[in-house]
Amino acid sequence: MIISSSHSFSNLNLTTPTSNLMKKHISSNIVSESSKTQKEDKTDSIVPKKIEGDYSTYSIRELSQLSYSELKEHYNEIKKVLEEKLKAAKDVFYSDSFKNYQKRLALTMPYTQLVNNKDIEVYSQEQSKFLNEEKITNKMLDKEYGQITYENVQAQELLNFKDKFKIVNFFDNDEINKAIFDKYQDNAQIYYEEPEITIASGANGFLSADANIIQGTDLNKILNSIKNAKEFIAEHGRIRENNNPHVDYSKGYYIHGDKITIAGKTFSLDDVHKSAYGYKSEEKIPNETDYSSYTIKELRQLPFEEVKQNYDEILKVVKDAFKNGNDLSEEEKRDLLALKVQLDAVHYTDNDDINLAYYNRLKSLDDPKVLVWSNSEIIKKMDDLQKGYIDSLIINNSTFSSNEINAKQKEEDKKEDTKIKEHEKEKSQVDLDSLINNVSRMAFKVSNTSENTYNKELIESYSKFITQYNEVKDSFV
Repeated sequence: MIISSSHSFSNLNLTTPTSNLMKKHISSNIVSESSKTQKEDKTDSIVPKKIEGDYSTYSIRELSQLSYSELKEHYNEIKKVLEEKLKAAKDVFYSDSFKNYQKRLALTMPYTQLVNNKDIEVYSQEQSKFLNEEKITNKMLDKEYGQITYENVQAQELLNFKDKFKIVNFFDNDEINKAIFDKYQDNAQIYYEEPEITIASGANGFLSADANIIQGTDLNKILNSIKNAKEFIAEHGRIRENNNPHVDYSKGYYIHGDKITIAGKTFSLDDVHKSAYGYKSEEKIPNETDYSSYTIKELRQLPFEEVKQNYDEILKVVKDAFKNGNDLSEEEKRDLLALKVQLDAVHYTDNDDINLAYYNRLKSLDDPKVLVWSNSEIIKKMDDLQKGYIDSLIINNSTFSSNEINAKQKEEDKKEDTKIKEHEKEKSQVDLDSLINNVSRMAFKVSNTSENTYNKELIESYSKFITQYNEVKDSFV
């Protein structure tokens, strides 16, 4: 087993020895489940009888065993079958059972077969749970992750085939597609995520390419590396060769000079392009989308359900962006703050109808300052609604009463102040839409009005609005 302290395979030293600690706990003590479960035969009653040429009757494994030429010849027909299978498995993909199965699969696969950062990250997280064990048994694995089910194995094989099928039409060069397809290894990847593109460059100029088997979204990584290489060449000249004698590039890709070797075949950088007819799934698969590649404005426009299902991944992107805040423009900082408060709306209450209305109302606001201010007002009014100070409120054209809201708060936030002030009850219904619309119009009018035409009332209103916005902004810093 090979353990690297780095999560980047571009710098992987294939001769690095395994540490004694890792050998003790991880090495041959883990019973490998991946190959066993992936190859385990199931009863014929589960899968319809195969009819030659009718791909809707093929199992996932049978589809995966088709040749490159047959997949290409019947591409549209097989694509339709794959879409239907992905749609049918959607509930499984988002289930806790499948997520636990993927963790178990990452842990029990040989470390050297893990081909992306996410796989390695999960492997490291999960193996830490068993560091005090001399041997990890199936009984321990069942207790931690639940028993392996046929549905979960099939769902993972479906992701594997989707990844493999994508290769058939990914590049507009059939020779590249076939070369990569022939090197593809089923289940060499568990978590299908967009990899980070890392370019190593020096004074003489070079681009270090990946050494691992081309798999998953590494196809996009090739395109990004070519783009970066061309930009590097334009600025610094040709990229010098930096081949690693410990690496077999026939299974990966390597950029040298103005050429790229992919799966053992060499092409000009100018001749590698993505096909306009490549496979694009309409189904959202967990861990497939790389939200770090989105702009802040694009993240603000994501639909509620997608944000809810991928909340942790998107939140991580937001937190990382806050850490690197010094690299952002003022406009990007305002958008980032707007995205953060918009994201908070997804799980603000126990009522998804309210969360949806809350989120969509914020999403509808283009001005990030108005969005942040509106969020503050919505929270205040929902708090009043929960305490019974108002009977109902209107948000995003929906009306909610006090018995429909229960804000999720941290324990320390629930502590009541010992001095409870008498709170004057407001009118029975608050129309937040109207309030937000008025502020939006005022902010728009100020930003699109000549300074000479400002009236006193408008200046005072805008000044109050900006003051309130800055108070909220400062609370996040």
